[in-house]
Amino acid sequence: MFISQAVFQKHPLLGKMLSEMGRVLDSLEAVNIGRLVQRARRLDQTSLALERTSQELFPHPVRTRSISHSPV
Repeated sequence: MFISQAVFQKHPLLGKMLSEMGRVLDSLEAVNIGRLVQRARRLDQTSLALERTSQELFPHPVRTRSISHSPV
């Protein structure tokens, strides 16, 4: 977060508070990004586990019929 020097000079306490708020917001952002990465990894692991289970339950490819729709 960018705080102008004028704010620091005219209102040092306000400048310090705004600067500290910027640091807090930056750390919260980093925490949120870390959590999103963890969720993505868990989802990927879950997806792989589901794929393995599916292959164990249905070792041969399941044949499906495709239905084509003609334009009306």
